[in-house]
Amino acid sequence: METHEVPSPVIHTEEDEPRFSEAAHEKQKLTTEHVISLLKKHGVKDVEYLSSVSAEMIIPSARQAKIKIPEGFFKDLAHEARLPFVSANEVKKKCKGSHECRFVAVLPYSFLTENLMLPMELTETTAKLVTSNPLNAAAMNVLECLLGERRTEWYVASTDIVEGIIEKVYGEIHKKQALWDLYYRSPDESAYRIL
Repeated sequence: METHEVPSPVIHTEEDEPRFSEAAHEKQKLTTEHVISLLKKHGVKDVEYLSSVSAEMIIPSARQAKIKIPEGFFKDLAHEARLPFVSANEVKKKCKGSHECRFVAVLPYSFLTENLMLPMELTETTAKLVTSNPLNAAAMNVLECLLGERRTEWYVASTDIVEGIIEKVYGEIHKKQALWDLYYRSPDESAYRIL
């Protein structure tokens, strides 16, 4: 049986000065060229135009250009950033029901989708967070500050699964709201009368 060394999660506590220093220094070592070479290694084509953007903007820019990035890229990126990788299957198991994913709705939809982050587990003392862009240290710091004194553990997952979970949770919220809106309409507002 082959074993792989899995890095332990980067855990930040209130004693850290600044809060995100160790992992941020590791991410600063990841240059635009290095991230592009990782993309090419995983068979992603037409990424040369990304050489004009900063390293932390490569993943959002590729996403905006509808470039499909394989999960293997995120696994290698996690290793380079010294953060643990969590597979799509593991995230799906954790969030198979809307109750398990309820922490996603704690944060604004736009923040989560722009920064490709989601909280997986929140307690009074700890927060387990997942990101598809571990190069975005500024957004990671913002999220850590929002979480207050909680000890944070960061994980890396693919863009597809992070976006999928965000859409699943917010889709459920909007579906329930739409159903309640239909239920509480007065007879004067019915579609039958309007048409």
